[in-house]
Amino acid sequence: MAVTGATLYRVEGISASPGPLWDGAVAGDFLFTRELCGTRGGIEAQTREVLEALQRILQARSLSLQDTVKVQLYLTRMEDYAAVNAVYRSFMGDHLPPRSTVEVPKLPDPNGLIKAGCVAYRGSKELYRVEGISASPGPLWDGAVAGDFFFTRELCGTRGGIEAQTREVLEALQRILQARGLSLQEAVKVQLYLTRMEDYAAVNAVYRSFMGDHLPPRSTVEVPRLPDPRGLIKAGCIAYRGPKDLYRVEGISASPGPLWDGAVAGDFLFTRELCGTRGGIEAQTREVLEALQRILQARGLSLGDAVKVQLYLTRMEDYAAVNAVYRSFMGDHLPPRSTVEVPRLPDPNGLIKAGCIAYRPFPGKSGGDPSSHSTGPEPKGPERSTESRRPKSAGPCDE
Repeated sequence: MAVTGATLYRVEGISASPGPLWDGAVAGDFLFTRELCGTRGGIEAQTREVLEALQRILQARSLSLQDTVKVQLYLTRMEDYAAVNAVYRSFMGDHLPPRSTVEVPKLPDPNGLIKAGCVAYRGSKELYRVEGISASPGPLWDGAVAGDFFFTRELCGTRGGIEAQTREVLEALQRILQARGLSLQEAVKVQLYLTRMEDYAAVNAVYRSFMGDHLPPRSTVEVPRLPDPRGLIKAGCIAYRGPKDLYRVEGISASPGPLWDGAVAGDFLFTRELCGTRGGIEAQTREVLEALQRILQARGLSLGDAVKVQLYLTRMEDYAAVNAVYRSFMGDHLPPRSTVEVPRLPDPNGLIKAGCIAYRPFPGKSGGDPSSHSTGPEPKGPERSTESRRPKSAGPCDE
């Protein structure tokens, strides 16, 4: 299935997480897989199951796990971390790209102990390590360079309270980026996991001291545990070497706050992840999908250009209801997606949080100035956006 330059495809015979979603999305030189739940056996068997499934998805487009530049793992029991790593290493060998591993309460498959997905890159890659980073020491590479994009691993804080750990991980991310001539001012998407949502305001204060007015799309959710038992925060980012367009769309009710709503980097658009704020799960699902649609439309794209979608639910019991609303927005365009349960979202009323990555190649503008792109038709009527070039003051929920 081709979508404005991207190709969505399905691979037959994958047992992990069967369903209507497409297994992979090819967008330029990048390939995004859906995140697959294990379905059978113990943790070692399920880890093999999902990694074999990912390998097959990649092989269907002549890639392999050795082409990955970022891996995401969700575990329902952090006690399984060492066992997962042993199986993971047997598949990956010495190719250990930036990875994120966090614990979540539940996965869509009630038998699931692990969920895994990845981003791969067709082209020359550089994986590198930076000496002396205290946060989350281990065998993983700290950064991956894929074209003009940079993926960092997600780092756990290891020492002190939440302010100290937030500084620790942001300083470590800064060092990873500086090792290749970038900084946090080149970030186009940031991911934060907290073990206590009560720390949200304190984290934001430290975060703002590092980021200044550069506040790219971000996601913050609470998780029960991180790999380091001392960890209160885990952070990672995607950065881009080249012109960027960070923008805001007025009138989005979901999750008002100071962050920019979208970031255009090359041929990709990253949205912030939006919390629902009002009503039940169906109303909140419509609210966040309508908001994502408006963010995309402000740059001439739509949900039909999404190549990866992230959903966080506070109750996995809402999964079927969310899917019904989701399908009404997406139709047959069902790109790779991740859905997991988390204990809490930044907005205390939030039942769902959603964000996406969209892709639209612009002829002759590979990595060029987004403002010079031909963005297609303008949104109509109430969908027309008004931009503000500076974020506004913080609201009750900034994502």
